[in-house]
Amino acid sequence: MTRHATLSLVTWLACAGPAAFAADGQTDANPSTIFASASEAFELGDYRAAASRFEAARAAGMSGPAVEYNIGVSYYRVGDYERAEEAFRALGAEYREMRSLADYNLGLSLTRQGRVDEARAAFERARHSDDPAIAALADAMLARSSPASPASPGEPAPPSSWIKLFDVALGYDDNVALLEEASLPAGLSTDSPLLEVFGLVSGRPGDSSVRVDASAYLVRYSDAREFDQDGMRLGIAYLWDWRAWRLDAGPHYNYNGLDGSGFERRLGASLNARYPVAEGVSLSIRFVHDDVDNLSPAYRFVDGTRDRVSVGFERSGEGGRLQLGYVHERNDRAGATVSPTRNEVFAGYEHSLTGDWSVEVQGLLRTSRYDELELPRNEDLSQVSLTATRDFQSGWQLLGQYRVADNASNVEPFSYDRNRLIFSLNKLF
Repeated sequence: MTRHATLSLVTWLACAGPAAFAADGQTDANPSTIFASASEAFELGDYRAAASRFEAARAAGMSGPAVEYNIGVSYYRVGDYERAEEAFRALGAEYREMRSLADYNLGLSLTRQGRVDEARAAFERARHSDDPAIAALADAMLARSSPASPASPGEPAPPSSWIKLFDVALGYDDNVALLEEASLPAGLSTDSPLLEVFGLVSGRPGDSSVRVDASAYLVRYSDAREFDQDGMRLGIAYLWDWRAWRLDAGPHYNYNGLDGSGFERRLGASLNARYPVAEGVSLSIRFVHDDVDNLSPAYRFVDGTRDRVSVGFERSGEGGRLQLGYVHERNDRAGATVSPTRNEVFAGYEHSLTGDWSVEVQGLLRTSRYDELELPRNEDLSQVSLTATRDFQSGWQLLGQYRVADNASNVEPFSYDRNRLIFSLNKLF
């Protein structure tokens, strides 16, 4: 799964989109695909299937506290308290930071089996948690399971819904300027080694239906420092369901810097909708509006608005995932040079080679029309990328990507080729 390219903001109990799963217990598919299918089954209330599929994701090589926790909760929901106990014991033993959560849920599983003394010992450990919510739940269960009160088990406590992603990449870009090389001023480099760093924090405060997203990035070109970039984004989204649709909407703020100084800021809002067409098949619709302002007088030409509408189709099956989509973008800026109307179609297929290795090929075609220029400019971009990823038991992922692009234009300096190669190391916490 190429996390740095398309990041799905998920909680441990529910992944963002549905995915197909050929048969319970299958272990030769992509672990991320199986996990997504298990999460879909959990959301639909098919906890027995969810337990089986979470087990299959673990067998296929996926590791981490999310897997053990979801296995435990799924077995608890179907009444298999012995297997739930086993999962929560494993969770607490392997992940120290999850120990108090595991102890609370272990106490519930033991209570359901009538092993009240053992349950109370688990709740006693959980009540010393640094998380006040878990401590309060454990105190409540200790009160309910006291000799004077009949035991009354509650529901498993949710894990932290916050996720963190860190990604660092090294690579080479032979056309940083995105212009035909012969048109560049003397001394301006068009190719350079590069360093990229990206970080993301996303989650829901407490039990709310609001998600907070915060991210930051930097790009450094050792031989073309005038194109160095910095940025950050803060977004808030309200999540809800309408019939079979899963929706989220809310505002966001973007800051972008160029060559060590402010370039532009974007204040906008987005609406996302996802619909499960069939098992393993989903339709997504996204609308984003941005009001853009410059952060330096030299960049006044960027002021204005940008609107993007996209429609996507995804089909996940045994060992692979297909994505198709269309994007329409309209810019109304102060400068005609940054006010294109764009249309883009894209397609991609990711295939799991083993439980640890996967490859993905992506292609896109994009037209850009700059009709407000004195000499209208047309551009046609074609791009193909090939990505290989290796997942490790520790949760780290190694990714290599080669991308080649050709941009044809009726204005010669904007006809160019581009080759880009990167290797990145990332981890989802």
